[in-house]
Amino acid sequence: MTQIDPQQTPELNHEQMNVNQTIVMQRNSNGLGIAGFVTTLVAAIIFWSVLVTLSSSASEFVLSLVSAYTLLLPLISAPLWILGFIFSVVGIFKNPRKLAVAGVIISLINVISGSIAISLLA
Repeated sequence: MTQIDPQQTPELNHEQMNVNQTIVMQRNSNGLGIAGFVTTLVAAIIFWSVLVTLSSSASEFVLSLVSAYTLLLPLISAPLWILGFIFSVVGIFKNPRKLAVAGVIISLINVISGSIAISLLA
């Protein structure tokens, strides 16, 4: 173990010492991955709520109330799926990418299962 002799070390005056040091810690976040995941999740909830309402044996009154709702929401759901998929794919190339991968997976599962469900109901 070597010892430092205090007489051999140069004296530092107050201007040379950096007394106030600021430590900056940066959090990694992936805004596009989060946006893609949330958008895809909202699109899935909208699509499946409409599909379950249409396929259930609901009364005519409920179906008549939901008819305008059901005509408008698939028009909203499809662009949300596309935007969510695009945001998630772009978000995969940034760290952390967990939510972006989840957004892509949810989007693909919903498109495939939605296509199957629509073809079975038609």
